[in-house]
Amino acid sequence: MLRDHLVQEQGFLLVFMIEVKFNTTFQGLKETAPIQPAMTFMPEWFKKMPAQYMKKIMTPDIGKGAPLSSTRLCPGLVEYFKKGFIVPLWSDLLIDVSRKGKEVKWFWKFADDEYKLDVHSPEQFLNYVPGHAQKTIHMVFKVISPWTVQLPKGYSMYQLPVYYQFDPNFHVLPGIFPGDTYSELHSQLCVTTLDQFIIKRGTPIAHYVPFKREDFKHKILYNDKEMNDFHAISGRKVNSNFKKRWRSAQKIPNF
Repeated sequence: MLRDHLVQEQGFLLVFMIEVKFNTTFQGLKETAPIQPAMTFMPEWFKKMPAQYMKKIMTPDIGKGAPLSSTRLCPGLVEYFKKGFIVPLWSDLLIDVSRKGKEVKWFWKFADDEYKLDVHSPEQFLNYVPGHAQKTIHMVFKVISPWTVQLPKGYSMYQLPVYYQFDPNFHVLPGIFPGDTYSELHSQLCVTTLDQFIIKRGTPIAHYVPFKREDFKHKILYNDKEMNDFHAISGRKVNSNFKKRWRSAQKIPNF
């Protein structure tokens, strides 16, 4: 599900959901490695992080210090982890990439032979990226996904790396799928280590966030009173609590 929509009709407020459909022709896949809401894959290091830490204040009257919020309470991260869906890898995958100068040798094998990879040749991408990127991305594979997607008319989907997993061996390239007209869910896997490694079945490999296509304009202002007031009041709402700063601020009525 994507999000609630509210429609006013003949005095009644109707609520309906935008539905994202994922489909596979591989029997048993939705039982062994299903696509799941992104929140399911919140990183373990983030879940273990304490919500607060104590900062010592150099005052004789204060012994333990003052409680300060950690990133665990950052709305930017919490909301990010909640958005969209995660595609986990559907089979153990062995990858081996080596290079000598510009010569690159590679090998891959899925534990389940029904699954495949393709190769993005250097002429398709790597030859044109900055030099420092060419030193860290050694190979780009096209992951042939067993999943297809369908979105309602007017909706697309961001493809994002599962960034906060901090995998040292790979990441996928970001992009956009027009999911109302294009159904293939293939991703571009960048190999970032020169070694043999295995990506285990169930490892999150790509993060997909649906959105409605619409145009935006922007305005650059200087010392705008309305925006200054909003900034001051919203900051006061958040900063006046030690704990649950953002959640507490949401309970205060807007001005």
